[in-house]
Amino acid sequence: MSKKIKINDDVIVITGKYKGKIGKIIKFVNNNYIIVDKINLVKKSVKICNNNNKNFILKESKINISNVAYFNKEINKLDKIKFLIINNKKFRILKSNNKILDN
Repeated sequence: MSKKIKINDDVIVITGKYKGKIGKIIKFVNNNYIIVDKINLVKKSVKICNNNNKNFILKESKINISNVAYFNKEINKLDKIKFLIINNKKFRILKSNNKILDN
């Protein structure tokens, strides 16, 4: 099954602790997880260096792909995506306004 969301898409978290937060997809992890920019931050311990006095950093953690949905900036709501095949090319299309996402 092909994914309906891609890297650099805006997504909104629909369940869990960060419900309602909006961010961009940074990368896919494994098959069912994604990393979203500035969402699900965790503290990661690091060794103290000469120029760094902190012993931890904030890092994005993975979120299940079923907990996010595509966010349409034009209508400021989440939106569903459908696939349409035209001349043997597959396009992603928004269901609300039939706008083509891929060129």
